[in-house]
Amino acid sequence: MTMRKIINKGVLVFFLLLISFGGVVINNTDTAIEQKVCEDIDLSIPIEINGNEYGLDTVLSIPYKGYEGPIVVLLQGSGALDMDGTVGEEKYKPMKDLAIGLVKREVAVIRFNKRFYQYSFLISDNYTVYDEVLDDLDCILKYLKENFQFTKTILLGHSLGVTFAIEEAYKDSEIDAVISMAGSPRRLQEL
Repeated sequence: MTMRKIINKGVLVFFLLLISFGGVVINNTDTAIEQKVCEDIDLSIPIEINGNEYGLDTVLSIPYKGYEGPIVVLLQGSGALDMDGTVGEEKYKPMKDLAIGLVKREVAVIRFNKRFYQYSFLISDNYTVYDEVLDDLDCILKYLKENFQFTKTILLGHSLGVTFAIEEAYKDSEIDAVISMAGSPRRLQEL
């Protein structure tokens, strides 16, 4: 499938952070906001690595019980990041902030630790992006399909996470949209 076909299908959508976030700044230390707005379901989604099964820490945030709408899967950029995308000494959590903002607008969100953040002992000299993110993303999407009935599946990537999202959209026809935040619209092979 070519990029043009993906764009024509409406699978690839570009948004600026301010548009998707509504220009709202949410204090990432205010967990009371998150608790009032949604139900967070802590999950440990099984992933298989070299024949061994591990649980990948994941948080599914839904706006309310009985929710039947779209889900956004958040994909962080490069590096071994936690599900909140925590950066800096101040512990900014942009992915968590984005999840809170989307749930306030009645959109479910799932975010997960990157494998090498949670299991740093698995890093080897010859790991690939499939080892780092894509294999785990496949497990998460499979889990969502088997356990929930969301109306749409949208991948939202930041930086290198956009490339992961595009790669997944090429191989999974059930991805309804890709949202890019400061990423490249090219596949991995084209970079």
